[in-house]
Amino acid sequence: MKRLLAILTLISVVSCVYGQFEIGISLAFPREFKDPCNSAAVASGTTNFNIDFIDTLNTGSTTSFPVSNAWTYVSTDAGASWLSPIVMSAIGGTFYPDTWQSSRTNAASGSVMYYFKCETESTLTSECPENNPNTFPLAANKAASIGDPAGDHIGADGRIWNTYDISGFWASYDSDEFFFRVNLAGGWKDNHFVLPFTNYFHVLAIPILNNESPYRDSLFFAVLVCNVNLLVVSASDGLYKFWAEDGDDDPLNNYERIGSVTFTPSDPGDDTDFSVKFPISMLTSNGWGSWPNSSRTVGTGCATLTAWLSGTDPQFVINDVTKSSGVVFNTHNYTIGTNAAPTLAPSHLVTTNRDTSWIDLSCTYTDANGNLPTQRQLTIDRGTPSTTTIGSLDHGYADGSVFTHSATYRCDFIDSLKYKWDFNDGAGVVSTGWRYAVVPSEIGLQLTGASWTVGSDLGSLDTVQMSEANVITITNTGNCSFNLGLQVDSLPNYWQLDTVVNHDTTVIYARFNDSAAPPAFSAFTQNDALSRTLLWANGTRFGAGGLNISYCVDGANTEKLYLAFIVPNTYYADGSQRIKMSLWASNTLP
Repeated sequence: MKRLLAILTLISVVSCVYGQFEIGISLAFPREFKDPCNSAAVASGTTNFNIDFIDTLNTGSTTSFPVSNAWTYVSTDAGASWLSPIVMSAIGGTFYPDTWQSSRTNAASGSVMYYFKCETESTLTSECPENNPNTFPLAANKAASIGDPAGDHIGADGRIWNTYDISGFWASYDSDEFFFRVNLAGGWKDNHFVLPFTNYFHVLAIPILNNESPYRDSLFFAVLVCNVNLLVVSASDGLYKFWAEDGDDDPLNNYERIGSVTFTPSDPGDDTDFSVKFPISMLTSNGWGSWPNSSRTVGTGCATLTAWLSGTDPQFVINDVTKSSGVVFNTHNYTIGTNAAPTLAPSHLVTTNRDTSWIDLSCTYTDANGNLPTQRQLTIDRGTPSTTTIGSLDHGYADGSVFTHSATYRCDFIDSLKYKWDFNDGAGVVSTGWRYAVVPSEIGLQLTGASWTVGSDLGSLDTVQMSEANVITITNTGNCSFNLGLQVDSLPNYWQLDTVVNHDTTVIYARFNDSAAPPAFSAFTQNDALSRTLLWANGTRFGAGGLNISYCVDGANTEKLYLAFIVPNTYYADGSQRIKMSLWASNTLP
């Protein structure tokens, strides 16, 4: 019988409000809040609000539901009253998949307090005003509604008391206590005795869960409103602790009442509206975990159920249950007309790999007020400015958020990239001004067939021409296109170099082209004659080739070089002779 109370309470509340249960209510853990922020508080201007509704608790088989609705609650009188909630909309996209936004127009001066709320099909999460100065019963302006005022209750089938429909559920806090308020459709009674002999006991349960506790899988807490007496089991109003013993996988097997709670009215009695509070220390001193936790969030909900004995067998029916709820005990504020401009720290990284240049641009946006950027743009100018709106996955702006953009240029030579970043925190544009990402030119070439063995037994004025088998192939292996030039470095002794053949002179010719077949000897002209001075191909000299050799592997990134020469009429030489030439490359013509 010891398990009966636990089964009647936490199975119905934790398993229904915080999981999935066979009664057909499909629920999940509530969304978590991350990086709430606003833009600059401009007098008589627009302030934008952003927040991320993230989901890290729904893992394994637990169903995760998308956010369906969200609101921003605003007070302009320090929380004395709250304006109609502002409906939020999802931003979406790669950098803002969980971010929702809203906006409002400010007055000319004053301070604004605000908080956020979101809901899914089965969950609700809300930030919450502080109950300061403390009021009890809990006042509506010092609490957040975390119930379901729209009346999304459990279906009527199987219920015993419809008057225990939950019509409102609120939460609040101060430095020492947690506060909750409950509205029911009808007045509360702990039990109903129905003739001839059945006593129906009613339980209202409010789980108090710390998802950051190291013992969250084996330790639960709940406020119970009840006066249960089922055979040897009895329970009364109070705060209860449920846990698993060592080696026991079921945290519902063991429980104890760890303290009293305070009601107003002192006994809920027939009242349809009552508040309850208890010291936070009652939780933290009993293993609940530390408070405040890092997210300042408590998991909760509210459920009503009825239990009775059928013979000696316990029975129960759930009368109503709210959505699985998360309460973030926190609010935000800003003062109209005060602002510190954001700072920008731009940088870039350039890497190249033959035919591709990667330029990674980044800018760290830091706002001392934590203000979100309403404008976040990158402009790149390569003759025509192009502006792009940039996003970031980091939405915490007070400690710096990095915005990045990667530009890839393939088969498109970049010597420098002109760019600037423009941000606006809502109060005015802050710009980096124009900056340059310099891409150094890296010339690289590979030669195939860099030597030519002419043969022997050459007679005077013989013409010698390179065959297809001897052709020199030049491949661009750098990151920029280039032009080609040639220069004769050395000749055999007593040879003289000229553009025409004379008594002791020779002419060495060169032509660049893409043809697999060498040109006919008659195609070589004086424009193709080499010199001891470096000469550059120009579209006429050395044939039509040798210009703008591509660095793109899919383009014209190779060039063929064919050589020819005329043996001098008279020369003095014995044995092998060598002519040495240099091949030059430049990405611009001299």
